[in-house]
Amino acid sequence: MRLTELMLNSNEKIKQISGEELGELKKTLLGIYKDIFDVCEKNGMKIFLGGGSCLGAVRHHGFIPWDDDIDLNMFRADYEVLPVLLEKEFHGKYKCVFPNQAMNSRVPFMEVHKIGTLLRRHYDLPEDKPGICIDIFPIESIPDNKLLQIFHACVIDFFFFSGVCVRLYEKRDSIGVKLLKSTFKGCLFIAMRIVIGFILHFKKSSWWDYKGDVVAKKYKDRNSKYISIPTGRRHYFGEKLPAKNLLPAKKVDFENEGAYIYNNYVEYLTSLYGENYMIPPAENKREHHFCLEIKF
Repeated sequence: MRLTELMLNSNEKIKQISGEELGELKKTLLGIYKDIFDVCEKNGMKIFLGGGSCLGAVRHHGFIPWDDDIDLNMFRADYEVLPVLLEKEFHGKYKCVFPNQAMNSRVPFMEVHKIGTLLRRHYDLPEDKPGICIDIFPIESIPDNKLLQIFHACVIDFFFFSGVCVRLYEKRDSIGVKLLKSTFKGCLFIAMRIVIGFILHFKKSSWWDYKGDVVAKKYKDRNSKYISIPTGRRHYFGEKLPAKNLLPAKKVDFENEGAYIYNNYVEYLTSLYGENYMIPPAENKREHHFCLEIKF
């Protein structure tokens, strides 16, 4: 049984996000996106729609109708200065969370949270107070040599997978983990990771994420032929592309706002979603969205 079905049939305090709430959530996300986009434009930085947001721009000229997030990709150099620029431009409006062991951030990539909002998901604990946020993934330069790529990928995957396992151990009392443990397959899936997390918990998940981030940006100063987004949905090799595919960026509309996607977005979307990415999935294959609390 999939986690979606478990949540639909659960007696836990999980609510499916309503159509009205989804509309308000998208409005809030679009406001965050516009501020990020404007800061990037003002400072000569390029930010790309990534993953499902890129697909939404190409296929729907905005959000995928049943989607509830915005994913962005940025070159590593721009990614590292964005938090400072957002704080300067919008002091007190946003909180940037990124891999940082001192912050105990528990994230492998940057999240830009709108202060004053709340969106608790099924993996969050009662003390967690995450705001409505946009995910930003760093575009990494990677070595040209294939053997070095394999080594680079393995080290990154080790740290980020360790972070996932330790994070699951830290959040083992969350509703999401409890639901997965309620089925045989789910229990097998989660138990192995929690055991690994228990073994590796001599360091917090924020430490493992930070170390993975340090390794991922190892080649940031190189003029490499290839790039990757190791924290993306398809990891290092699934997100690997020739660097020439990115620029010059193509400008598109996203909910009537300006946005950029990769120059060769066809290869990018094909690598993520297959050759038929322009065909929407059947209704029963579309995502459902749940939360524990939501406040705008």
